[in-house]
Amino acid sequence: MLNPSSLINNKIDPTKTFSTLITGGFNKEAILFSQKMISENKWSVFCVYGKDGVGKTHLLNAIANAYGESGKKTIYIDAVQLIAKIFDNYTKSDIIQKIKSDLLEYDVIVIDNIQTFKNKEVTGLILEEIFKRGVIDGNKFILSSSIEPKKLPINKDLVNIISKGMVCEIYQPGHVDKKNIILKEIKTNNAYDLTPEAMDYIIANESDNNINKLLITLDKLSVYAHVDNIKLFSKLEVEKYISTHKNQIKSHMGVISVISNYFNVDSEELLSPSKLKTLVQPRNVCMYFLYTKFNLTLVNIGKIFSNRSHSSVLSAINKVKKLIKNNPAVMKQIDELSHSL
Repeated sequence: MLNPSSLINNKIDPTKTFSTLITGGFNKEAILFSQKMISENKWSVFCVYGKDGVGKTHLLNAIANAYGESGKKTIYIDAVQLIAKIFDNYTKSDIIQKIKSDLLEYDVIVIDNIQTFKNKEVTGLILEEIFKRGVIDGNKFILSSSIEPKKLPINKDLVNIISKGMVCEIYQPGHVDKKNIILKEIKTNNAYDLTPEAMDYIIANESDNNINKLLITLDKLSVYAHVDNIKLFSKLEVEKYISTHKNQIKSHMGVISVISNYFNVDSEELLSPSKLKTLVQPRNVCMYFLYTKFNLTLVNIGKIFSNRSHSSVLSAINKVKKLIKNNPAVMKQIDELSHSL
C-alpha cells in the first residue's frame, strides 16, 4: 500500500484534532457538517473553503484523525505534493497506475489546498479518474481550498464532482472570535496576560483576520514574556514588542519559536543535540532563516544549536536551498514562514 511519507512527504498531524480546534461563529457550520458526515457516513465529497489562515488545515487533520480513530484507513495529502508526484511521473504509466490504485486503497483521502490543481490536460485527467473511481467505489474525499470549488481552474467534470458534494465556507473570524482565541491561548499557555487595551490593539492591528498570524503574534509575546520576565502586557508594551519591531524579531529565540510552532515541535528539543528525524528539517529551516534573513554567522548559529560546527550549519542551509529548488512543498513552507517572520 502507498506510504504517505514516501509519496508526498506528509502525514496526518495527531495534535490537530476536534478537541484542539479553535472554534467560533466563523467555522461553526463547517465543524457541524464535518461531524455529521463522520457520525452519519454522509457525502462522498466534503470540501471546506475560505481565505488563508482561517483553520482549514487544522479541520482537515481533525477529520482525518477522527476517521482514523474509527478504524478507517485514512491518508492526508497536500495537493502541491500530489500534483508534483503526478507531474514528475506522468510519462511512466506503471507508476501513475500504482499511485492511483494505492491511493484508492484508503477509505478516506484528505487533500489540502486543492486550489493548486491546475487545468493541465494530463494531471487533470488523472485527478478526474481518481475522483470518479473513488466516488463509485465508496471512497471519501475530504478537501480544502482557498477559493470556492466552482471557481477552481480545473476541468468542468472534476469541478462538478467536487461541487456536488457538501461544500462549506469557513469565514474570517470577527472581533468576538479573535478575543475568544486570545483568551483561550492565554489560559492554555499561562505564560502572561494582556490588558483589555492591549488585547484590542492586537485584534485591530496584528491579525488581519488570519488565525495563524494572530497565533504567531501571541507566540512572539510568549517569547518576549519569557526573555524579559513580563507577566502583564500593556498596550504600550505590545506596541514596543510587536509594532515597533514588525519587520524583525527581537532575538534568535523568536525565529526558533515561530518555526517550531509551524512544524509542531518543541523549541528546546530543536536547540538540543538530539538527532531525531522529526527535528532535522525544522532545525535546518531555522538555520536557513537565521543565516539568510537575519544575517547571523555560521559560527554563531552553531553556538545556538548546541555548539554545532560551522560546516554542519552550512550543510543544513545548503540542504534547504536544494529542497526549495526541487520540492514544491518545501518552497511553500519557506514562503509561508517568510511572511510570518
